[in-house]
Amino acid sequence: MKKHFLFALSFLVITTVFGQKKKGKPALDGKNFVAQTSEIKEGKAPKPVEDKVRFKNGIVDSDFIYEKTKFDPIDYKVLTDSTGTDENEEEIKIYDFEALGTNEKGEELKWEGTITGGALEAKVVWSKKGKIKKEFTITGESKDKKKK
Repeated sequence: MKKHFLFALSFLVITTVFGQKKKGKPALDGKNFVAQTSEIKEGKAPKPVEDKVRFKNGIVDSDFIYEKTKFDPIDYKVLTDSTGTDENEEEIKIYDFEALGTNEKGEELKWEGTITGGALEAKVVWSKKGKIKKEFTITGESKDKKKK
């Protein structure tokens, strides 16, 4: 009986240690997008601006978002990592991600987005104490579109 217990305990420890997902670079690192970013203004048509969005070393940043908010790049996390098919029935990766950062003024910057194959769609909200200061939408295409 004692041998069975020790064997079961050993098995549990081994599967727990070796079964854990290895830490590596985050799933979106290295992805770069040529994007159109628009500030959402009530009662006004959006004016898209050429932008660049980058995922590197676990952070996400955008030239236009930095210019408007002065937020440094912030940590992102992948919420879902799945596979789907495009209009040609080819397999593509689909990622849902979010990023949330706070600056020294107590302001928050929140990203929520999806990458489907080589396409990026995101919404970015800049707020303070729950009050929205500015909102942005981002759409873009991967700079390395051939890498799905």
